[in-house]
Amino acid sequence: MKQLIFITLLLGLANCTYSQNKRFKPTKGMIALSPLAGAVKLKVGQKAYYQTTVHGSVGFATRVSSASYRIFKLIDTHFAYKDARKAEMSGGDKGTKTFIFEALKRGNTVLTIKDIFRSQVKATHKIKVTVE
Repeated sequence: MKQLIFITLLLGLANCTYSQNKRFKPTKGMIALSPLAGAVKLKVGQKAYYQTTVHGSVGFATRVSSASYRIFKLIDTHFAYKDARKAEMSGGDKGTKTFIFEALKRGNTVLTIKDIFRSQVKATHKIKVTVE
């Protein structure tokens, strides 16, 4: 039983590491979200994504939240190292984090994006999301 758990964990870790070496490629119909736009319209079932640079060891992070997860929900995240060869070195954890969302049902909500530096919110952006 212990071997089965170990193998499952090992395969999961290998899968995670492999995907982190590849850049995120949006699928057909996905919409890129931008705080500069301020608003976005999506259809039910359509997916959208938001990309940002994070550097955990330095203290740069991003948090996202939807005012209504029943309308617009975070379904996945993806991380790609800036330089995967340096990923295990000190300070080598810089990369691009992609937050992937799905429009679940008609309605309006707000996506809040917080840029964080060493546990302090440095900027807050809001995107109005309309699902038709």
